[in-house]
Amino acid sequence: MAKEKAPPFVRHDDVVKELLRKPGARKAYEERKEVHRVALAIRKMREDAGLTQKELAAKIGTSQPVIARLERSGARRPNIRTLEKIAKAVNRGMTVRFESAGDASPVEVMLFSAGGREGK
Repeated sequence: MAKEKAPPFVRHDDVVKELLRKPGARKAYEERKEVHRVALAIRKMREDAGLTQKELAAKIGTSQPVIARLERSGARRPNIRTLEKIAKAVNRGMTVRFESAGDASPVEVMLFSAGGREGK
């Protein structure tokens, strides 16, 4: 019996590069990266505050599975009110940064500082 030849090795980066050539794929990929970065930040802030998912959920008036979805980027991009509740629950400030595709300087707005004081 002849031995079957193994398929050629394919690098992950090459597969991603090929997939991103499809129309709309790059935009979807970039959006998922943004959601993933937010998910990692939520988890890090929660862990730094010494909270479990269940404890954070209770502080912001939601359930543990919702926090789990946010942290594994299984949800859509969280809305700004959810992010605000999370930031306040873990005693963090929150700043929004508006950037331009052109030469205009970015504009930052502090919504509130750590401890929940409103920004100016």
